[in-house]
Amino acid sequence: MFKYVILFTCVYAFLNQVFASELLDWPVKLNNESHQFGANLSQFVEIGSKYFHAGQDIVASAGSEVITPVSGRIEAGYYEYRDLPTGHSEKIFYPLLETMNDLVLQTRLRTFFEVAIIDDEGRRFEFHHIDAVKMTMDIRGAIITNKRIEAGTVVGHVVSRELNQFGILYDHIHYNVIDKNGKYLNPFALSSEVKDEIPPKIKGVFYKEENTLAKCKLHNGEFLKSVKENTEILNPEYLVFEAEDYLSNNKIAQAVTIIDISYDQGDVPNLTYDFSKGLELDFDIREIYYGKFCIGDPAYPLNLKGSVNTKFYYKVPLPLAYDGGVTVSVYDFKGNKTVKSFKISYKDLRNPF
Repeated sequence: MFKYVILFTCVYAFLNQVFASELLDWPVKLNNESHQFGANLSQFVEIGSKYFHAGQDIVASAGSEVITPVSGRIEAGYYEYRDLPTGHSEKIFYPLLETMNDLVLQTRLRTFFEVAIIDDEGRRFEFHHIDAVKMTMDIRGAIITNKRIEAGTVVGHVVSRELNQFGILYDHIHYNVIDKNGKYLNPFALSSEVKDEIPPKIKGVFYKEENTLAKCKLHNGEFLKSVKENTEILNPEYLVFEAEDYLSNNKIAQAVTIIDISYDQGDVPNLTYDFSKGLELDFDIREIYYGKFCIGDPAYPLNLKGSVNTKFYYKVPLPLAYDGGVTVSVYDFKGNKTVKSFKISYKDLRNPF
């Protein structure tokens, strides 16, 4: 895994230097250094529905121009999501041409309107949270006539959501890039370079004691204990760690890009979640993000949920009766990394001898 990440970092740097002209412009102007990028591709969110965010939020004032970075066929419509049993959500899309007279739907989904460009490679570039009312007659006509739109065209304007989040008025677009096979691609791998020299942080580590039946008082979540630095962990059923990433001066925390979990017992395979190129949706979301729990430590509140707002909690599975070391490595999209190792001991408490 380490060789792979080093290779990815070198390739990314090489492509930025040699093929920078092939990288795409961002669809809105980047002019807010401290609060430019919000929730990212791999972040799990729980806002009504529970789902992978699957794209990149880019903060922009209401009314800001949204400019397509590619040429292609244009579509537009309203959307919402339906929860699936796996923890993912299914998108429901209502094309503009089928909803032009549906005032109830237009009012209900006023801030959930998207414009999309499908380029010559079959990739779908989606710009969410567009103001449908301010759509120009030229763009509306292009949608009706299936006219081709050229890169650099203003395809919409950011809608006012009146949403306060992260200490700011969080007007933004949600930017998805989806390939012809339905895979969500990482916008940072396709777009002009964003500087980032700050490695991610691993802020806390917790564990569930083996065979404990303790539950949280405020909900039915698992009861975890916090791990102190340089201490041995006795008989954990699994670990949970909190991690976050910041893009240089950007003050909004993001989920990490690569998670690598390695075990020093030779028969236990390493575990890697890699979102550097895109988001694979073929696993249960609960395999990676940890859900409802509480922590027996006065330094932490007792009603935390996994990955709400800007807190990201990841589960580290452990084999039964595991005795050995575990190393957790987290990377951002530029390859900056942070590593922490833990010593886990197993003792059969039923047989003290």
